[in-house]
Amino acid sequence: NEKLGARPRSFFMSKPTLKQVVKDGALVWELSYGGMTRYFKYDWQANFHYEAAVRVYRSRLNGKHS
Repeated sequence: NEKLGARPRSFFMSKPTLKQVVKDGALVWELSYGGMTRYFKYDWQANFHYEAAVRVYRSRLNGKHS
């Protein structure tokens, strides 16, 4: 594609997801994005990281990443 003058394809990142799950007997937040899954005990931590992942996802969709 680059030889034909097309924009190079960027790394594809799946849309971030955030949900509550039971892990090791405790209710926690599960955040999945870019092939990675993270777990958080507190909702404020999960929301903070989710919003950051959404910003990265949107910037990649719009082609505004570096």
